[in-house]
Amino acid sequence: MIPGVESFLEQYHMIEQSDVVVAGVSGGADSVCLLLHLLELKEKLSFTLAAVHVQHGIRGEESLQDAAFVEELCRRYQVQLFRYDYDVPEYAKQHGYSEEEAGRNLRYESFHKALEELGAPEGKIAVAHNRNDLAETMLWNMIRGSGMRGMAGIPPVREGIIRPLLHTARVEIENYLKEKGESYCTDATNASLDYTRNRIRNQVLPVLEELNAGVYAHMEQLGDDIRKTQEYLSAVIEEKRAQYVERDSRKTQVFLISEELLKEPEILYTSIIKECICETAASSKDITRTHVELVQKLFAMQTGRSVNLPYQVVAERTYGGVRLQKCEKQPEHKITEPVGMLSSQSSSQPAGRQSGQPAGCCGISIEEHPDFTCRIYKREELPEGISKKKYTKWLDYDKIKNSLLIRNRQPGDYFVLDETGRTQKLKQYFVNEKILKEQRDTIPLVADGAHILWIVGYRISAYYKVSSTTKTIFEIQYYGGREDNE
Repeated sequence: MIPGVESFLEQYHMIEQSDVVVAGVSGGADSVCLLLHLLELKEKLSFTLAAVHVQHGIRGEESLQDAAFVEELCRRYQVQLFRYDYDVPEYAKQHGYSEEEAGRNLRYESFHKALEELGAPEGKIAVAHNRNDLAETMLWNMIRGSGMRGMAGIPPVREGIIRPLLHTARVEIENYLKEKGESYCTDATNASLDYTRNRIRNQVLPVLEELNAGVYAHMEQLGDDIRKTQEYLSAVIEEKRAQYVERDSRKTQVFLISEELLKEPEILYTSIIKECICETAASSKDITRTHVELVQKLFAMQTGRSVNLPYQVVAERTYGGVRLQKCEKQPEHKITEPVGMLSSQSSSQPAGRQSGQPAGCCGISIEEHPDFTCRIYKREELPEGISKKKYTKWLDYDKIKNSLLIRNRQPGDYFVLDETGRTQKLKQYFVNEKILKEQRDTIPLVADGAHILWIVGYRISAYYKVSSTTKTIFEIQYYGGREDNE
């Protein structure tokens, strides 16, 4: 056993006697190492162990070979295996996810399926993240602009998910398997620089390691310090939240935030506002700093002013504070605010709609925007023919998941190339189109999270194209100081 793994597991009380544990085994070095360590620990702790392998259907024959390898590995070590096969590209296309996000969702769905079949829905899920993965995640979250929680990286234990190898370096894992004479699979896509994580792994971290060989250990310690700071801050936030936030006794997802909250330090009031938005939305995904700032600005506005947020959440300025609530009734047409306007600081502000556009959730109106207008049509109300104008686009409204933003480019931006669901990074598109670097930050983008619906003046994402099954059309026009919209 690699030194430190057992003590790390004990430190965080990852496994107790009689636990049921399912381990994710992809066939790669990390997951094979995880399985072997759990087998050794099983003899000491007397817990039930099973393996889960998810065949994503992404790499064709190579994926099937990995599945066969895992089946043989589990047969040799007499470990019960649950194998699940999916068509991740098709699943991603149907649900509007990236393949990475779709794969992760299906993996964890499979872990819970296996625990259900074992009769232990509250069992543990063991995954093979290691110290190198932690460093990659911290850097990736920093690049994306994550807050403290993101910079803390990967927790050793969270909601039944345990990571026994998180304290272990990848080189230790590979040396361990070499000493044991145990083979493993290598995913060829890990060397591809098309993925941001791979570029961090293969280009950024090696340079940092040259500068300081202890970079992985130092980043692990930093993540631990940030996590402890976050835990302390969370306790303070809970105390202050009880002081400044009321929950409507009649509705569990309605919050009244007192304007007195803004007298507290910024780190406290922004954290509390974000928590309230996430709880009202019943999701933290795609809730960003921009949405917190929109709510924060409401405190300086007159009573009755409001903004729409993701997941049909409405924030409204009331006497003495701001009310957050989720629409009780789904409107006939979804709202797309906040759509932001570009500025030299790339900020996002509420955007406009033409008169006659259906009102948003709970009758919320959208403010005027100097460069963009939008209109929503039912299928039977469509004008003749799809618009061919360069600066007027029609999109499938029902595929828009979140609030839209008009903004400049950001790391991780992508769009769907064609009907097969293939994606391309925005940066690569700019390179292919030979768009000058100094122009790239000036091009307006209509974005649904990191998914770019429209590169204004160029093309739209194939995912949002109007098709024969489209029920509602979202029309958006860009003026940008032009006298016409040709």
